[in-house]
Amino acid sequence: QKRHGFSAVPCDMTIEQTANRDSKTKGGLIGNTLNRGYMHRWLLSQHHRTAITRRCQEMAGVSRYDRSKRNLDKTFRVKHEKHVNSIVETVEGLVNPFEYQADEKSIVNIYSGRVACPETSKDLQRAHSVGENSYHLFLQNLMSKTPDLFEPIQKNNLKTFLVKEKRTRDLLGRLLLLSNTREVDLTSLLNNSLSSLP
Repeated sequence: QKRHGFSAVPCDMTIEQTANRDSKTKGGLIGNTLNRGYMHRWLLSQHHRTAITRRCQEMAGVSRYDRSKRNLDKTFRVKHEKHVNSIVETVEGLVNPFEYQADEKSIVNIYSGRVACPETSKDLQRAHSVGENSYHLFLQNLMSKTPDLFEPIQKNNLKTFLVKEKRTRDLLGRLLLLSNTREVDLTSLLNNSLSSLP
């Protein structure tokens, strides 16, 4: 296995391909496991016989054909290069949150490129500390003299990017329903601003 690159295999698989494989061939352990003397002799001498057998096969030219790994073939390399380029294009098409310089406290959604509103940014930045506090309160309840095992864990309603997406989806759903009932063209409706103030 070590003749070509990227050939690392788990240790149990290596044993399956070497010692265990030789033990299951002619002259191996099959049919002789109850013979204690044979087992003892086999364990002491098998690795020597295996080395001699392999060397004889190499000298006779009947050793296995060694080819490079299939994953290193040209077709596989072209396919993998295409996949990598596709991932790079996708990532470059998204916003890099580490290069966004508008405001150090604002958080950017990597996928959509939208900047979170101040409430969402604040909740996302304090999510870890809120979770730690909830954990300590839960632990204090369990460690008290009369723990209430059936008391539910309080949910922390922190705002995320999904809140805004849900509002947008609800608004578009209402607009679609109204356009069907009142016979309003949705494309002409969306030409105008949808905010509460012009």
